[in-house]
Amino acid sequence: MIHIVYPYRNRDLKRIRFSLNSLAAQNNTNFRVHFVDYGSTPERAKEVKIVVESYDFVTYRYVYCPYTMWNKSHALNIVLKELADGHFFVADVDGIFHPELVQTLHNVAAADRVTYFQVGFLTEEASREERPFETYPIKFLSTYEATGLSLFPVKALKEIKGFNEYYHLWGSEDTDVHVRCKHHGLDVQFFDETLLILHQWHTIYRALDDKRLTDDITIRNISRLNMYYLKDLKESNQILANEGFHWGNDITKSVQQCFEKQPDRVINVSLNKTKRNAQLASIATHTNQMVRLQWHRKKLIVSRLKSLAIGMQWEKHVSDSILKFHIEVLRDKPYQYKVDPVQRTFTYTVQL
Repeated sequence: MIHIVYPYRNRDLKRIRFSLNSLAAQNNTNFRVHFVDYGSTPERAKEVKIVVESYDFVTYRYVYCPYTMWNKSHALNIVLKELADGHFFVADVDGIFHPELVQTLHNVAAADRVTYFQVGFLTEEASREERPFETYPIKFLSTYEATGLSLFPVKALKEIKGFNEYYHLWGSEDTDVHVRCKHHGLDVQFFDETLLILHQWHTIYRALDDKRLTDDITIRNISRLNMYYLKDLKESNQILANEGFHWGNDITKSVQQCFEKQPDRVINVSLNKTKRNAQLASIATHTNQMVRLQWHRKKLIVSRLKSLAIGMQWEKHVSDSILKFHIEVLRDKPYQYKVDPVQRTFTYTVQL
């Protein structure tokens, strides 16, 4: 069985329809789609569920994490942990698939091989209307360096502990799993014999604002941080991901409801870096407790630094330091991160 897995959050409905319509037109119907809605807003999730469940080959799943950083690896691992065999294809709601894609997936599937596919990128104009696959004008083609849309043997992927949940937001998680598959002895092949996948246009995520506090959680220069981590992994010959952490754990509604209760401890985040680092280091000692770090706008910032703009950058720096700490130390713990960009406040709540 080919398991086609879509990780998703808060994207527009039209691209979902275009993508799933292309799968509905497959010549080989021996596949199953797992659509993982990783924390869309309740309003968007309701709309998406209706669209997705109109296709009889799709299973919709909502992960209750609307106040967390995007983590594609975690979304994929939730499905992977539940599979026993077959092959796992990483899809994308931006993808439009040739009618022969699934047949090709079956043709290239092997227990010791990973296959990833060339992608044709569309212009903004070409992405507006649905049309037969062969009639889309291609702006440019991906090369072997683009590793996102890949087919993995489930058994081997689970042997290396799935996708690396260190990578948050965007960047490097797809290359990481390819590198570890090679270290594990798998053959990794780039398929460019026939163009089977098109990519609908969208704004480049790395161009989004990561320099200020916004309700869209970001970390400044996260792509660079992920690239440094990947570089170390390549040099270490590492095979297993998520060592020392639980991986692929679902975030259910009951887990989300825990955050409606009052935390066991509340800590006001310090402006002083040394004290703040001590506050962060102390969090992990509160086993079986819910801890909340909260930041309220410091009037001292403007008077000390003589600039509101610099003050806002400093608040973003503090926010980023907490999110990086979560990634490094507590990334398998349920958490919520809420930002009020108008009041320039945020709270980080974690269940230990």
